[in-house]
Amino acid sequence: AMYLEMEGVRKVYMLGEAGLRRELEKVAEVIEDSPGAVYNPDVEAEKEVEEVDAVVVGMDFGFNMVKLARAVVHLRTPKADGSYPIHILTNPDAVIPINNQAMPEAATISAAIAANTDIPPTATVGKPNPLLFSIIAQAHPNIDPATTLMVGDRIDTDIKFGDASGIDSLLVLTGFQKEGDLERTSTQPTYIVDGVAALVELANQ
Repeated sequence: AMYLEMEGVRKVYMLGEAGLRRELEKVAEVIEDSPGAVYNPDVEAEKEVEEVDAVVVGMDFGFNMVKLARAVVHLRTPKADGSYPIHILTNPDAVIPINNQAMPEAATISAAIAANTDIPPTATVGKPNPLLFSIIAQAHPNIDPATTLMVGDRIDTDIKFGDASGIDSLLVLTGFQKEGDLERTSTQPTYIVDGVAALVELANQ
């Protein structure tokens, strides 16, 4: 939400879940389509495209052809001042583990939109972008990077975010990542634990 304020965004077309909508509505008007909507090209051709400042893409369990088509149309339609809406991605995760299956995440949805428009995200505002920590620090000036710990289960987002933001990080081996994965990357956590319960022991050290 703070990033939208920084960019002067006042109205967005959103692909995402309720939590993202609540956050965006703090600073902007949000429009979206329901998962059950059906796309009719003839009907769509007669509609006037509603002007938006941005297309915001997050994890969306109801992603469908209607949402893809509308996102594409919004990004290709200039605003009254001649500028175009920006493509904002909430996080660069391509997959999310659900019931031991790799399900499509925000970056996969964004890639489908980019493939149709040749418009990649203008910004990825979530992890691992250190801009996120800067925004958090502005909102909470008492945060001290020296005593802050980033906890997560992904090397490419959570741990990389810690590195980029100059804070310690802890990798929890409860997701896709295994300890052997660290041998194939230069991004290294400060700490590694097998599960969240081990955090208590670490905190007492």
